[in-house]
Amino acid sequence: MNYFLRRPWRGRLGALLGILLMGLSLRPAVSVVSPLLGTIGPERGSDAVTIGALAMLPPLVFAAAGLATPA
Repeated sequence: MNYFLRRPWRGRLGALLGILLMGLSLRPAVSVVSPLLGTIGPERGSDAVTIGALAMLPPLVFAAAGLATPA
């Protein structure tokens, strides 16, 4: 009986670990965009509004994907 109670947790813990690992690996990709745009933007001739919109884009896409995930 104990075997049947423990078995479902193995898959759930593996899925949770995978989600946490994916979240940790994607975080630097999103958080490094804004500091780099401050350096690259003026060299390309971008104004402050364009740089701000580009810096806002990765978190906005993650929010939209998070809202669409349950569907």
